Amino acid sequence: MNNDSKIRTLGEINLIKIIEELVFKKTGKELVSDDSFFFNLEEEKIGNLLVLNSDMLVSTTDVPPNMSFYQVGRKSVIMNLSDLLVKGVKPRGLIISLGLPKELKKKDFIAIINGIVDSSLEFDIEYIGGDINETKELIINP
Repeated sequence: MNNDSKIRTLGEINLIKIIEELVFKKTGKELVSDDSFFFNLEEEKIGNLLVLNSDMLVSTTDVPPNMSFYQVGRKSVIMNLSDLLVKGVKPRGLIISLGLPKELKKKDFIAIINGIVDSSLEFDIEYIGGDINETKELIINP
């Protein structure tokens, strides 16, 4: 299927496969393939505090008109990281929910995921998995 095709023609299973392939290609790690995940705090040797964060990116309010889809993916990660870093927290992983308009092109979806994965690699954070739903506008919630 070509990269100009709309994501509505792909379906959720194929979108998840695209994410899994991109993450594995860039990190060598497989996704959990679930909407939930846990860290064993003892095994991770990260203490006894778990800090959670959620800062939703909504395309109509958070994305300037000339921002590329790759930059949108990066921004969704970095805006959440900044909330944690200013509190002295070292993020361990990302679980990302994606709200995708059905007319979004496959190439733009791939650019978003590349932006997310590259940012997570840059800051040494594992992209664990998440959820995908159809929405009227692009929404990313790490």
